[in-house]
Amino acid sequence: MARVANRSIKFLMLVGMVLSTQASAEPEQKLSKPLNLGEFAKTPQVARPRPAANKQDPVVRPPADSALITGAIDKKDSAAANSQESDVARFCSNIADQALDARVAWQQKELEATESKLKLRIAELEAKRAEYEEWLKLREEFLKKAEDNVVEIYSRMNPEAAAQQIASMADDTAAAVLAKLRVRVASAILNEMEPARGAHLADTLAGMRRTDDGKAKK
Repeated sequence: MARVANRSIKFLMLVGMVLSTQASAEPEQKLSKPLNLGEFAKTPQVARPRPAANKQDPVVRPPADSALITGAIDKKDSAAANSQESDVARFCSNIADQALDARVAWQQKELEATESKLKLRIAELEAKRAEYEEWLKLREEFLKKAEDNVVEIYSRMNPEAAAQQIASMADDTAAAVLAKLRVRVASAILNEMEPARGAHLADTLAGMRRTDDGKAKK
């Protein structure tokens, strides 16, 4: 009986220990997180081997905006710009050629006009020179007609008589005689002539004297 009682006591003690152990374990289970079985169901990922590094030097690619940094221009844009520049240069060249041709034509026209005016002026001067030479030739002939002996005769005559004879002569001969006479004798003869005739001969004589003065200055 004693053995049975001891076994009962031991059994009760074991039951009490088990109950106390379960009571202490329940709060810990409440605080712990539930197990996620999905994590265990996932297949582990196998790490892929990396490719071997290339021994060659890596190619460095320029950034997308390298054209802006280095100043490079796209081929199409460069071709368009060159085409525009060539068109502008061709236009400027054509305009310059036309302007040069117009200027040359204007200068040629001005030179021709100046040449025409110069030729006309030269012709006028030649005509004046020919007229002057002709007049000098006539004057020389006038003086030759009045010989020294004839001049001496009129210089000794009475002014009134000499005036009548000289007034009846031709203009060139009368002027030549008066030019050869001394100034006092010639003035006395002209004083005896009619006013119109005397004035005409005096005018002719004055023209001859002006020619002599001009020739002497040369």
